[in-house]
Order: sequence, then structure tokens, then C-alpha cells
Amino acid sequence: MLSLGVDLLPEFAFGENKAFSIGGILGVGGAYMIYKDNILFNKVNKFGAIINVGFSFGFFHKHRIELLARWIPFDNINVNDIAKSMNINGSFAYNYYQLKVLGLISYSYTF
Repeated sequence: MLSLGVDLLPEFAFGENKAFSIGGILGVGGAYMIYKDNILFNKVNKFGAIINVGFSFGFFHKHRIELLARWIPFDNINVNDIAKSMNINGSFAYNYYQLKVLGLISYSYTF
């Protein structure tokens, strides 16, 4: 996925010498997804809007950790669940779930 967007990053410093900070992340953007599944042979080439929501924590003026959830608009990307469920007639069927939210954890060092 290739994405480009704008994020609002409000931060509030605290602690001795304001060495720590906590903040939020709210953003919008666009993304282009290229996806090919070798199990189901799905192929996706799409462009759509994305929404970013998350939290950030800064420490010692130079380090930053972010927890981010990114909502993506692509409808037909299925993730194969390994578990099988039994149908009413006794046969097994695979479950497929829509991939809609990407969870991200990032670390940044600023100088």
C-alpha cells in the first residue's frame, strides 16, 4: 500500500524539563493498494481514502512511540481464517474476514 496524507498531531509536554509528551493523531489521506492473494487468487488494484487515528508518547526529547489505527476503504480484500466452521449439513467451510483496519506501532528518533 502506498499512502499519502495529512495528520494533525497535538502534543502536550509534561515532566521535569518537559522531557515527556503525550498526544493524539488524527489524519486523512489517500492510498493505492496493490494486492495479490496466492491462496484465493484475488487481485486488487484500487485507490481510496484512508483515516488515521492514534496516540503518541514522547520521551527524553528525542524518542517517540506511536500507536495508530488506519481504516482502509478496500472492500474485497479477504483474509483467510485457518479455522473452519461446520455448516448445517455437516460439511466444513472456510471463514473469510474483510481486512478494514491496519494496526501500526512505530518508533521515531528525532535529532
